[in-house]
Amino acid sequence: MSWIVVIVSILCPPLGIVGGIIGIYKDYNKWKYYILCIALGMASIAYCYIPKGDPDIVRYWDFVESLKNYSFIKALNTTMHGDGNLYVYTAFAWICAQIGDVHLLPACSVFIVYYVGFYITCQVGKDIKAKKTTVIVYIIFIMLALNFYGVVNNVRNICAFALISMAIFREMYQKKYDIWSALLYILPLFIHTSAILLILLRLVVYFSVKIRVILLVLVVNIMMLIDFAFNLFTSIGTNNFVISLIRSMVFKAHFYFHNTTSEWGKIVMNSLSYRIDRYLNITFACIICIFLLWSQKDELMSKYRYRNVIRNVNTVSIKRLELFNNYVFFMAMATIGCLQMIMPEYWRFYSTTVLTASVPFLIMANSKFRYKRIISYVIFPGVLINSIIVLRFLLYSDRFSLLVMPFFSSPLVITIRNILK
Repeated sequence: MSWIVVIVSILCPPLGIVGGIIGIYKDYNKWKYYILCIALGMASIAYCYIPKGDPDIVRYWDFVESLKNYSFIKALNTTMHGDGNLYVYTAFAWICAQIGDVHLLPACSVFIVYYVGFYITCQVGKDIKAKKTTVIVYIIFIMLALNFYGVVNNVRNICAFALISMAIFREMYQKKYDIWSALLYILPLFIHTSAILLILLRLVVYFSVKIRVILLVLVVNIMMLIDFAFNLFTSIGTNNFVISLIRSMVFKAHFYFHNTTSEWGKIVMNSLSYRIDRYLNITFACIICIFLLWSQKDELMSKYRYRNVIRNVNTVSIKRLELFNNYVFFMAMATIGCLQMIMPEYWRFYSTTVLTASVPFLIMANSKFRYKRIISYVIFPGVLINSIIVLRFLLYSDRFSLLVMPFFSSPLVITIRNILK
C-alpha cells in the first residue's frame, strides 16, 4: 500500500495528504513513506501559491531573479536584505534561478518544515506505543496550527528552525551522533542568522529543569534584557562570525519589540487578526508548558508505567524524553516571552513549538487517566479559530492557482517542464 500512496502522491500531490493519513492508520510501520506523501501535498500547495500584494515571498522571488546572470561564486557573496553569509540559502536560490522556477523555493521550505513535525510525531508515537488515532490527530493539528501563510511567505527562518529542531531530536532523543546531525546543526546558520539562538538554547537544555524559575524571570523581563543587549552590542565592533551573528540577532529582536513607526509596524498594531493570532499562539504555548510540568508526575514518565508503554526500553529512555521535552519547554517559553513584541516574528517560536510539542501531547493523550486524555485536547478549539485567520490571509492570492493547480503540480511534470525550458 505504501508504494501505491507514494506513486499517487507524485502524480497528484494533494491526494497524498489523504492517502498518507489513511496509510498511517492502516499500516503504521510504513509511516516514513506516508509522512513523505503528506509533506509533498503541503509543498504542492506552496508551489502554486501566487500572492496578491507584496508579502515577503515577492522579495524572495526578486532575489532569485537577480541571481540569474550571476556565477555561483558571485551569488554566494551576495547579501539579501543586508544579511551576509547566507551561503546555503543563496546556493539554493541560485539553483532556482538557473532552473528558472522561483516557486521551488517556498515549496522546498514548506516540505522540510512539515516533514520535520510529522517525523517527530510519528517516531515518538511509535516508541511510546501511542494510539494511531492520537498520532493522526496531532498530524492534523500541525497542518491546522502552523500558519501556512507565514511558512510559505517567510521561507528562511522557520525552515532553519525546523532543521535545528530535527538536529536536536536526532541527538537528544535518538542519540544519533553522525554527520547528518552535524549538518543539521551547521547548515541552518547559513540560511537564517537567528538559527544560532536555537543552538545557544540547546546548550542549556540539560540544565533547564534546575533553571526553570530563572527562565520564567528572564521571560518576564525579556524586553529589558534585549534593550540591554542592544546597547551593549552597539558599542562592540568585531569581525568574529559568531559574535556578528548574535549581534545581528539582538538588533533584529530590538527592532521587532520597538517597531512602532514603520508602515508595517502600524498595520500589525492595528490589526485585529494579528492580535487574535498572537493571543491564541501564546495561549497554546502556555498550555504546552502546563502539559510539560504536569507530565513529570504522569505514570508514563515513571519507570513502572514506562516499561509497560515503551516498545523497547533499551532503545528509548525516560531521560531522552525528558531532554527533548526540555527543548520544547524552552520554545514554548520563548513564545510566551514575545507577548510584548510588536512585530509578528514571535510566530517562529510558536511554529517550532507546534512542530515539537507532539511529545508532551502524546504523553498526555495516552495517559491511563481518562481525565488527562480529555484535557490533552484542549489545544484544539483555539487552533480552529487560528485556521480561519490563516485562511483569510491565504485567500488574498490567486484562488484558482491555490485551490486547483496543486492537483496538477506533479513533481514529475514540474521536473520535465524545467528540464525542457
